[in-house]
Amino acid sequence: MATIAHICLHCQKEFQVRVAEHNRGKGNFCSMSCATTYRNQKGQLNRKNPVMKGDKNPAWKGGISKNNYHYKKLQVQRYPEKIRARRILAYAVKTEKLHRQPCRVCQTTPTFAHHEDYGKPLNVTWLCRRHHHEEHSKGFKEAT
Repeated sequence: MATIAHICLHCQKEFQVRVAEHNRGKGNFCSMSCATTYRNQKGQLNRKNPVMKGDKNPAWKGGISKNNYHYKKLQVQRYPEKIRARRILAYAVKTEKLHRQPCRVCQTTPTFAHHEDYGKPLNVTWLCRRHHHEEHSKGFKEAT
């Protein structure tokens, strides 16, 4: 396995890195602690880092989400059948009229309820996160 000498971006210590990693742009740090410390200082790793807060965060959109209730209210107005079905289902699970089942596809837990028809709020298919996402992606791919 061929290696070359490299200088750590954080501590400036020389270390050996595999050529394949170097060619892929990897191997810039001598250890994970140097990489973590370096990225925390640059605000690239830790989202709670003050460097990444507010308008310094690249995902900042000018603070449009300060009034969360407004956006929740819009969702209720746009999709009342979804909200109603989810509330009825949540109440049925809470009062144990309906029980969560393992994933219909792979039999794992935890599961999420998938509604084929929001007009029938208790008629759900229980799917794990992966298969629930695939179910929604399937509908999206058919539409495009």
